[in-house]
Amino acid sequence: MGIDKEDKLMYKDIFPEMAEFRWVAEDFENLNCDVSIYKIYSSKKVEFFI
Repeated sequence: MGIDKEDKLMYKDIFPEMAEFRWVAEDFENLNCDVSIYKIYSSKKVEFFI
């Protein structure tokens, strides 16, 4: 799964009223703490998880 800077912006800032149906800021943070998900690449603009 690839998540870029624009994805985070769209989910957190552009569509906050859709949080019930989409990811919220805490969900993105939880990706970094979940032991069942591995970050395989990260740069300033994009992160890839498997």
